[in-house]
Amino acid sequence: MTFKAPGISGGSGFANLARFGTGQFRVSITKHGFFDRQAIKDALKYMNMHALSRASLQVRRYAQKSIKKRGAARSPSKIEVLNEGVPLSKLVEMPGLPSRTKGMLIKKLRELKERGGSKPGTPPFTHVDGGHMLGFRRNIYNAWDSSSQSAVAGPMMRGEVPGLPALHEFGLAKTLRAYLYKSRTPSKTPLIKWFDEALPPTSPLWLRMKRRKRVGYPKRPFMRPALAKAIQRGDIARHFRNSFGGP
Repeated sequence: MTFKAPGISGGSGFANLARFGTGQFRVSITKHGFFDRQAIKDALKYMNMHALSRASLQVRRYAQKSIKKRGAARSPSKIEVLNEGVPLSKLVEMPGLPSRTKGMLIKKLRELKERGGSKPGTPPFTHVDGGHMLGFRRNIYNAWDSSSQSAVAGPMMRGEVPGLPALHEFGLAKTLRAYLYKSRTPSKTPLIKWFDEALPPTSPLWLRMKRRKRVGYPKRPFMRPALAKAIQRGDIARHFRNSFGGP
């Protein structure tokens, strides 16, 4: 911004902002083409990249922390470290174990067997060792997209079930249709299988039946709540505060 005193030619790009009292002093600001200047563009680009990158990193951290560890994802306890290689089922039977330690081992052993999910509407659990590259927590990233001048945060499409992150975040509801397998050899127990109604089997050996059912997978969002938390706590606004400037 350029402030000009009276008597100095300002050209067509100057606008009178204020007049103080009855005096002749005028405050003018250059506005024509201000945001078209390359220096300003570069400064704004740097501001966006710096602020949004840090904001997306905060969203990523909130999302990672909201995903609780269960079973194999839990950090090994002291007794597990001291008895490396010994199965949990054997550790539980060790004599002289404090009741608290034994209860913790039993809980972890149950989680390994059941691999239960979180309550619908809450962030999912992770059951994979945190050091593994496919661990649910480790599969969340943030990045700056220079082509769209924006930042993104979220999971990548990889793992044993590539669509699992989206399934957790948005849920799923679809209609299934029952199909009877037309076997050449008669069987007392006919084979009936359910297919997505939008993706029926292509083999003519599957006979379409009238039976249908609606199945749903509940939402367990973790990215949207992380973004809402970052906004509520002012993290995104904080990274933009006093950030206009060059590298």
